[in-house]
Amino acid sequence: MKKNALDSKQLKALFPETPPAFTAFVENNLAHLQAGKETPVMKKKLSLGLVLALVMMVLAAAVAVAAIMSPTADVFGFLYGKEKKEALLKGDIAAIGQTHPSGELDVTLEEVVYQTQGDMPGLYGTGLIAAREGSKLVLVPEDFSVADPAGFPVHYGTTLEIPEDSPSYAELAQQQGARMLMVRVLPRQITVEGKELEADVGYSLIPQPDGSVRFAFEVMHGQLVRAQQYDITLSLSVRELNQEGNQGELIKDSWKVQALPTLTETAKAEIAAQTPVPTPTEKPAPAPGAIKMVGQHWSEHEKYMAAYPERSAANIQLEYGEWYNYIADPGNDWDVGFFFLSEDGSLQDLIKSGRVLDLSGSPAIMDKVKDLHPKIQEALGSGGKTFAVPHAIFAGHNGLTAMREETWQQLGWSFDKAPKTFAELTALAEEYMALPLKTRKGTLFLGDGNTAAAARRVLLSELVNMAYSEAMARGDASDIDTPAFREGLTQIQSAYKALSKKQAAKDKNGHHYVLIADGGQSFLDSFGNQRLNLRLGDAPAFTQRLGVCVINADSKNKEAALQYVEWLVNNTYWMAMAEMNAVLPARDLARMSVEQNLLTYSEQGYIAAYGLSEEDKASMAKLEGMLASGDYGNHGPEEAALARYREKVAPNLTIMTQPMPVTYDIQKNYLNGKLNADAFIKALQEAAK
Repeated sequence: MKKNALDSKQLKALFPETPPAFTAFVENNLAHLQAGKETPVMKKKLSLGLVLALVMMVLAAAVAVAAIMSPTADVFGFLYGKEKKEALLKGDIAAIGQTHPSGELDVTLEEVVYQTQGDMPGLYGTGLIAAREGSKLVLVPEDFSVADPAGFPVHYGTTLEIPEDSPSYAELAQQQGARMLMVRVLPRQITVEGKELEADVGYSLIPQPDGSVRFAFEVMHGQLVRAQQYDITLSLSVRELNQEGNQGELIKDSWKVQALPTLTETAKAEIAAQTPVPTPTEKPAPAPGAIKMVGQHWSEHEKYMAAYPERSAANIQLEYGEWYNYIADPGNDWDVGFFFLSEDGSLQDLIKSGRVLDLSGSPAIMDKVKDLHPKIQEALGSGGKTFAVPHAIFAGHNGLTAMREETWQQLGWSFDKAPKTFAELTALAEEYMALPLKTRKGTLFLGDGNTAAAARRVLLSELVNMAYSEAMARGDASDIDTPAFREGLTQIQSAYKALSKKQAAKDKNGHHYVLIADGGQSFLDSFGNQRLNLRLGDAPAFTQRLGVCVINADSKNKEAALQYVEWLVNNTYWMAMAEMNAVLPARDLARMSVEQNLLTYSEQGYIAAYGLSEEDKASMAKLEGMLASGDYGNHGPEEAALARYREKVAPNLTIMTQPMPVTYDIQKNYLNGKLNADAFIKALQEAAK
């Protein structure tokens, strides 16, 4: 059984299969409000990190609950705790239940609540996206994979039992002869008293057992105020998916919903007494010299203007994944563009079509490009010319890491024993299990490997990803049928047999510490842990997803755009710079990290949303002290880790021009005995074509 997201009892309680009935909880609300009853709230101060996480990251979950006070309070209370639920129950509740038909879908906004007290006040809402009766559709929430088990919230981090035979979205669509649609709903506009408000919006999507998708949203900060009426424009985005997960054309729909909270006379008086809704000012056209930025760049325009207050930059808002086509279209007006070579589009195509500017004439840019690892330099241009600068870098897949050397030392080992090949990894599993139970107490060989079956899944995933990486380095991702790969399948079986023996008990504190775990999307050692960076065959290959920045060849603002890119090559996020730059010392990278963290507190968007608290000012003073003293603490990589990366990893980088193939179902069928080795390899080859 796979464990994820929510306990199954909690899941049934929070996500029933039928739409909510509003009558009971509306009547309860009215009775409590008219009686003047209130629920006491336990106040809790959120840390800055949690506030940022809640606002900037995708927010989680929505519920359908019959005959309770508020479905919105229940879901956000479940996620954030009792205080949040009680704060929402004391808020202004608008029961809606309005359904909007769109194509073959019905979208119901169930409820909206304005939280008036407690931490993070704002407008919260919940609803449901469902296929209309009679339609043959499988709905996939945005950011879920067609390989994920259908109907389960697998990305939310707490315990959920998922049967091994649960079909994926792709399998379910195939079984039902249905089309797959990726769906998303979020509020696009909030209007109060006829005035459109600027505010931060977070949203989330959760699949339901009946095939519907629940959405939740949170709107806060900016100009958002408490009101007697909110006119909300909801936006639906739909893309058709094929069996490989490739996305079709984006289809959009939007509509307005009126939310009228039930209010006491006291609440109405409080609303009337507050500061009036500000009159929105028209956004001025970009001043001469301002640059228009498009793509996935994590608010780089804010960082740039914080560094240069006299300069101006504007971000072009687009739907997720639309930026490459926008950049490629000669009819669009933009100056600086960002995209990933592996999933968004081809830099070479843009070069051939003359869409991007040759940057080779800028000494400031080329002085930085020459310090990059050769494989990265090669990916940035054509014919000896440079047309892009790197902006972000991530591993092609999450590799494995040796964790906590003290755990290894408990076994009489050190990181010197960490495997360097896949064969050594599986052999180490057998050696580990041969140790006495007393020696192994409090340890596990693999993270997510508390059973032999789970460890087998981890090992197979690592084998497949390494095989694809090395095949990509040879020029053909489908070229995986090698002796080393077939031997790897046999080695997994031997490790599985060994790991099926009795696992060690937890330590005296009730803990298991793992020797090897998922290492994330960086090839750098970190926090005392060591990346394994394994090879399968004779030649290692480390796949990298490279994000790049380009300038529009037809830009009317080339001088300002060049100024920005010259700044960017010196101010890319330090961790990305560590993996891309061949010569910068760890000390310089640490200084860059401190400078960029300090710059955050000068960003206009940050100040407008959060202000500068005493905690912020203390953090700023600490960072300024670091810069003055030259003591940057642990803000950068260790020198030894950087040297190891540059010696062992960087010479073997493979810059991806296509994503890793989706093979979850293929691997599952092999593990379940539905595919033999030959059929498994053939299916992997087909997935890569």
